[in-house]
Amino acid sequence: MSCDYYKPLMMGYVDDELEPEQREEFVCHMRECEPCAAETIEFQRLAAITDGLKLKEPTDVEIERFWTSIYNRLERSSGWVLFGFGVLLLGGYGMFRFLAAERIDVAWRIGGGSLALGATLLFTSVLRHRLRTLRFDRYRGVKR
Repeated sequence: MSCDYYKPLMMGYVDDELEPEQREEFVCHMRECEPCAAETIEFQRLAAITDGLKLKEPTDVEIERFWTSIYNRLERSSGWVLFGFGVLLLGGYGMFRFLAAERIDVAWRIGGGSLALGATLLFTSVLRHRLRTLRFDRYRGVKR
């Protein structure tokens, strides 16, 4: 078989995700194909380097400084308000069009209406529960 067949198996081999049969087949191919063996060794070297990398996380001071900016708070709040408004507007318009359409069977209308009503009730229930228990949330002051 050509190397094109074995290329997708290469990363599975490097990540140790191949089935035993696939692994043995790929190892046999690497014994016969020097370019694939060299490429696999290079990928293994890169995987070893990237596995040792740790991303630097921002300090609590940097996060606090970010959220003290009124622009950042307004940006986040405005984004959520606009997103919620868009969901409500498009969802309401979609339900209106769905229920007002002439060619949709009654069963589909009842099912779609039930689905929308159920999702609305579940969302409202979760939101009310969250708002009611917010003052008792022991993780409320945790920054991250």
